[in-house]
Amino acid sequence: MSSCGRVEALAARYPVRTGLIAAVGFGGVAGLAKSAVTWGVVLWGVGMGVVFGLASLGVRWELARRRPDGSWGRTPVAPSAGQRRATATGVALCLVAWGAGTVFLWLAGHLRPAPVDWPASAVIAVVPVAIGVLSGLRRTRASRLPPSED
Repeated sequence: MSSCGRVEALAARYPVRTGLIAAVGFGGVAGLAKSAVTWGVVLWGVGMGVVFGLASLGVRWELARRRPDGSWGRTPVAPSAGQRRATATGVALCLVAWGAGTVFLWLAGHLRPAPVDWPASAVIAVVPVAIGVLSGLRRTRASRLPPSED
């Protein structure tokens, strides 16, 4: 393990989020590989999410042992209320975009000889929404000023 990498500290700070991201990622890849969303794909995703979440807890315990000052666990400075968008509006926009993408993919899937079903359309439609959310988060974090040393 590195001294304290950025990804390592984020995984240790948020083990549940790490597990959820791993579950969606592994389940999505397995669903695309099998061209179907089955119970086996769902269980594979959940299992890998649990494994990654437990690994993140192990990293958290290791970092707490190596750095008792807790410098790895400090939350970044949050932007002021004027600098961030309302959370409810952002969530609503994501849900609307996901729903519209699901309907569009389902309708476009019927142009093929073997139509695409609703669950597959929903899984595929989540990818562009997630990319948009992550790029927005990255942009807002990059625009933050470093905390002043008073």
